[in-house]
Formats: sequence, structure tokens, C-alpha cells
Amino acid sequence: MESEIDLKKYTDILLKRWLAIIAIAVVAGFIVGLIGLIQPSTYEAKASAIVTGYRTELILAPEYESSQKVDIFSQRTALVALVKSSAIANKVIEQLGDDLTIDEQKSANLLMQLQVTEQGDLIEISWQSTNAQKAADIANAWAEAYEIHINNLYSGISISQEELQNIAATALTEYETAQTAWETFIGDNRINEISEKIDDKELLIDIKSLRTQIATNPASTTSIAANNLSVILLQASAFTTVPDQLLQFSAEQLSALTTDVDEIDDLITTLETRSGTTAGKTISELRAEILALREQLEKESDTERELRSTKTIAWETYTTLESKTAEVQVTSLAPDAIVRVADNALVPTSPISRNTVQNTVIAIILGLIVGILVAFIIEYFQNSNRKNGETE
Repeated sequence: MESEIDLKKYTDILLKRWLAIIAIAVVAGFIVGLIGLIQPSTYEAKASAIVTGYRTELILAPEYESSQKVDIFSQRTALVALVKSSAIANKVIEQLGDDLTIDEQKSANLLMQLQVTEQGDLIEISWQSTNAQKAADIANAWAEAYEIHINNLYSGISISQEELQNIAATALTEYETAQTAWETFIGDNRINEISEKIDDKELLIDIKSLRTQIATNPASTTSIAANNLSVILLQASAFTTVPDQLLQFSAEQLSALTTDVDEIDDLITTLETRSGTTAGKTISELRAEILALREQLEKESDTERELRSTKTIAWETYTTLESKTAEVQVTSLAPDAIVRVADNALVPTSPISRNTVQNTVIAIILGLIVGILVAFIIEYFQNSNRKNGETE
């Protein structure tokens, strides 16, 4: 009998401290129940996506069977894991924008709050919020972003159709700007003007050289005929509308030609006026002006080539992007998509259960346990103090 545990002293302690034990349990239950009552209602919205296909190996003949076989279970696991992708979270943040709180606009916080469950090929995406509309909006936005992300990822397309269309629109604007710049330059450029001035000044050099030759050479019959012929050809070069027109003269016409220095001077004056050259310029000064004009002509030509090249490149870029946009559109309509949105989340009309009664009961039970422990601890310290007092 001495080995039996004496429960009477323990029951005496419980009976002695029953009021404190009950008080602790009641206080614990009251606090938990009060928290459950004052806590704002929480709503849960669920959207779902379904796995509609798996990427498989194409085997053309048994002898060429690939060693890489599709593990459907592994692929399904990967698809479920990709629901909580930071790329998808960023897309949701971009779509909802100011509808989210400051904390919810951080992808890490969104990923922590998102709940994902798997039922075979069905993937449920759940979101809880004190705002019923926000819960539905986030769940639906996440499901849509997940569908686009997965299908683009498995199709090998790294950019969405909408993004590609925006880039193509920007390329079209750049082409239109380049086309306008090209047309403006064509209407305002000085290439023809500068070229005509260069031609006139080169004619001036030839005529001035001829005039000097006439003034210095003896007036022989042969030189007179040659000089007069040169004057005729220079006049033809200056005033004919056909630059390469062939002039033919008979022997009688050449013998009747006379050299008139005044006529040459008149031609010089006409060319100086037309080319904007100051009267009395020397041949060396004219050559210097021609060199400067050629530099201007080269700059104008460079600008023309650059604008033409920019316009051509802009057009080729735009047409290429338009072609790629069409390709992406066809790909997005293909029936072999990996994931599709199965069901959109509805706005919840009632909050999820708070389990207030259950939590209160659990709190009371835990309160009783804590109360019993406290009772034994108090009794232990009281007995220890009593023994110490008797010893002294």
C-alpha cells in the first residue's frame, strides 16, 4: 500500500484552488471569444485553372525513341509550384495597381498570403481579404496571369501579344517620324542649289581661262576659230536645257565666227549673278569657293543618306514586328495550351467561419490546464516557505 500514489493531497490542492482555476479558464475563454467577435470579417474567393495538356515527345519511329519520357506527375508538380511565381505576382500588381494596399503591392507579401490547392488537374487559387470584392479581383487576376504566363512559358514565347503590339505601335510612330523628317528634308534641302552653283563656278573658271588665253595669244586664224568655238560650247553648257546635247558646226560656220571679248565678259557677268559670286573673283578664289561648296554638298548628301537609311530601317522594324505579332496571335489561339482558366471567382456574399465557439472552448480547456499548473506551483512555493519557517 505504501507504493500506491496518494491522490488525496492533489485533489485537496485542486479543491483548495478551484476558484483560481475556474477564473483563469473563464478569463482565457472570454479573451479568445472577445477577439473572435471584434475581429473584422474575412472573405475568401476561389478561382481555378485546369491543366488541359502536357508536353510530350514526338516519336517518328520506334527505333528513334527518345530516352526523355514525359513525367506527368513531375510536370503537374511544376505547374502547381509555378502558381506562386514572382513574375505572376508582379503582373497582378501591375494590373490592379492602386486597388492594392502598400503592403499588397510587394510581391513577397502577395506570395505569402496566396493559398494554392491541387485536385488532380484542377488548381484552386484562393485569396482571403476583409474586402469581398478585392478577394475576388485578386483571385481572378492571379488565375488569368497564371494562364498567360504558363502558356507563354511552355510555348517558347517570352513576350505577350499585348506587349508586342505596343512595341509595334511604337515602331510605327518612329517610322512616321522618320518619314516626315525625310519628306521635310527633300522639300528643303540645298543639294540641287549647291550642285548648280558648283557647275556655274566651274564654268566661270573655264570662261575666265579662255578670256585670258584670248587676251594673251596671237590672233591667228586657227586660234580665233578655236576660241570662238570654246565660247559657243561654254554658252551652250551654261544655258542649254540638255546638258549633254551634241553641238555640230560646218566649216563655213567656223570660218564666219568672230571673237568678241565683250561677249565673254557678258557671259561671265551672267554666271557670276546666277551663282551668287562676287564680281572680279580670281580663278584661285573660285576654286576655294568650289571646295567649300563641295563640303556643303557632302554634308547635305550625308544627311540625305542618313535620313533615308533611318526611314528604311524603321519601316523594316515595323513590318517585322507586325509579322511577329501575327505569329504570336496565331500561337495564342492554338488548341494545345497547357493551362486554361476553369472558373472565375465570384464575389463572396458571406464571410468564412471564425470558429468562435470552437476557439473559445479550446481556450477554456487550455485555461483549466494552466490554472491547475498555477495551483500546484503556488502550493509548492507555500509549502517550501512553511518548511523554511519551521526550520528557522
